[in-house]
Amino acid sequence: PRLPGWLQGVRMSEADRELKQLRQEKEALAAALADKQTEVNEVRRNRIAVVEARERRVQDQIDVAMVHNEELEKEYDKLNTHAKQLTGTVQTVVAERKALEAEIAALK
Repeated sequence: PRLPGWLQGVRMSEADRELKQLRQEKEALAAALADKQTEVNEVRRNRIAVVEARERRVQDQIDVAMVHNEELEKEYDKLNTHAKQLTGTVQTVVAERKALEAEIAALK
C-alpha cells in the first residue's frame, strides 16, 4: 500500500530533520575530537618538556661531577707525589739515624 503524498512529505521532513541532526552531531563530535587531540598534543608537549628539563639537569649534574672528579684526581696526584717525597725523606732520615747509631756504637 502506497502512502498518501502528504504523508510521504511528512516522513521526508522527519528524515530530513534526523539527517540534519545526525550531521550536527557528527560536526559536534568532530569538533570535540579535534579539541581532545589538541589537548592530548599539549599534554604530550608538556611531558616531553618535563623530560627534557630533567635530562638537562641530570647532564648538568654529571658535568659538575666530572669536573669535581678531575679536580679530586689532580689533588690525589699531588698528595701521592708528596707522600712519595715524605717516604723518601723518612727513609733517608732512618738510614742516617742507623748510620749515626752505628758510629756511636763503634765509638763505645
